[in-house]
Amino acid sequence: MTFTNLMVSFVVIFFGWIPATETPPNVLKTAYDKAAMTIQKNCSINIKGEKVMKRVIPLFLLFAILLAGCSKDDPIADPLLPLPPKIDGTWVGVVANGLEMALQIQEDHTAVSGLGAFIVTGGTTLQGSVTGTDTYPNVSISFGAPGYQPVAITGQFLSTTTITAELNQSGFDHVQVTFYKQE
Repeated sequence: MTFTNLMVSFVVIFFGWIPATETPPNVLKTAYDKAAMTIQKNCSINIKGEKVMKRVIPLFLLFAILLAGCSKDDPIADPLLPLPPKIDGTWVGVVANGLEMALQIQEDHTAVSGLGAFIVTGGTTLQGSVTGTDTYPNVSISFGAPGYQPVAITGQFLSTTTITAELNQSGFDHVQVTFYKQE
């Protein structure tokens, strides 16, 4: 759609150029044609003897700029909202009495990767790798170790330093874990 078409549509809606005598299917076409002819005739809109194109274009451009700046996926779209926390770093959670899980995570946009380990009190450790996604506030990670089925870790940020999660698969069944970011 061209800029002129956008402007004509805006003017038709904004100024209500819809004749009362037209039937519904022809209403918008007639209003659109009337506005288009006026714009094409002298490149300005003359309503009740007053040229308003100088007012309409800046309003339309301001509206277009504001609309273009809106985005759900971009935290910078609303400068008043805080930036989402970074998942980069070391996270530790107690899985059960005597069993901890540690994750060393790096993030590239929403993709996460790194190393992980289950640590049993007394020194036994099962090390592996982690991959997944961080789509704030949700976190979805898979921990894989050689010879074992992957463990699915799904959770949400509670704060910048806390993730509440659930472990599933590889012997875990809805096991709740709270991971704390290590400084």
